[in-house]
Amino acid sequence: MWYKTELMEQILTSESAKRMIDYVSPIYGKSRIGLWLFQIIGLELDDVKEICDDIYDQIFVSRATWSLPYWEKAYGITPLPDQTIEQRRQQIKQRREKKALNPARFEKILSSLSGVEAKIVENTGKNTFQVIFYGTVNNYDEVLRRIEQLKPAHLICDVRISEVSESETDIDYAIVSSSCEHSSVIISEV
Repeated sequence: MWYKTELMEQILTSESAKRMIDYVSPIYGKSRIGLWLFQIIGLELDDVKEICDDIYDQIFVSRATWSLPYWEKAYGITPLPDQTIEQRRQQIKQRREKKALNPARFEKILSSLSGVEAKIVENTGKNTFQVIFYGTVNNYDEVLRRIEQLKPAHLICDVRISEVSESETDIDYAIVSSSCEHSSVIISEV
């Protein structure tokens, strides 16, 4: 307040009312009714500011309180009844932390899942990449499901399995391919 009267100090307790009074004529500093109107309006504006500040806090997991059930629903988390707010926040933060899935990391995940060497070849066609497995994949359906989970939704995955068997006379190659989008298996021999 750039000017004060004794009546203003008695009536105006709201921070918003104290700011509003600066925008009107100093004559209202002596008006009991005018000051009470500013006080009432100021109290309402203080409540609005508090609600806005609280909503702003809820968009950050580290400060969220009443919005935690919404965060948990979004990430598919069912909290335990005895968990504290901080434990629930930590659980959401852990679920949100996803490492970038570059081709090298994708290859490591697929190699460990399938038990054979996996190689990713990017840009084999429009919005298409290829995954080549070198060896027999025993859990083929599980691998396909995991690829579908991990790959970007706009990309098409062409999966090929290359098995090499050597004999004394010749080398036979069997290439099995499957598209994640259609889940069809095409077997061809070279």
